[in-house]
Amino acid sequence: MTKRTSYPPSSDCENEAVGVAYGVRKIPDAQMSGYYAFGGSDHKAYEGPLESTTGWIGENAASWLQVRVESRLWIDFGDERKVHAVATQGYSDTFNLVTYKLACSVDGNSFIDAASKNFTGSGASFKTITKQVLPSPVICRYLRFLPLTWTNSHPGFRVEVYACDEY
Repeated sequence: MTKRTSYPPSSDCENEAVGVAYGVRKIPDAQMSGYYAFGGSDHKAYEGPLESTTGWIGENAASWLQVRVESRLWIDFGDERKVHAVATQGYSDTFNLVTYKLACSVDGNSFIDAASKNFTGSGASFKTITKQVLPSPVICRYLRFLPLTWTNSHPGFRVEVYACDEY
């Protein structure tokens, strides 16, 4: 991995998309994963980029409540990044993300709370993009979106992450 020695100021990193969003796509499909995709083969994690016509939908609420610790949409950046912000967008007028947490890891095994707070998603609006700046940037290779509350019976959403190369 090549590391930069000079970096844009934090405000620039808050606007530097890593390439999850539809039309930007730098993160390969294989580097996005999610557990309990609704409908089996439909609504997989790689269908969850911001502004895509599809999205990722988790399994029914009962399953999610039983395995909330494991419920997530997971992105592998391929190398370490300094994450400054994230954006979410609901899946449809039925399945949306209301609140979520972020977890971060450099090795894929040990995850930490990326912000010590809950974030607000797009709520009941599937057209609204809600961007959240982290209180302090966090270095990670793996980022998990952990749904806490959602509309209807399934969490559904699309994402983008804003970050700079590690340091």
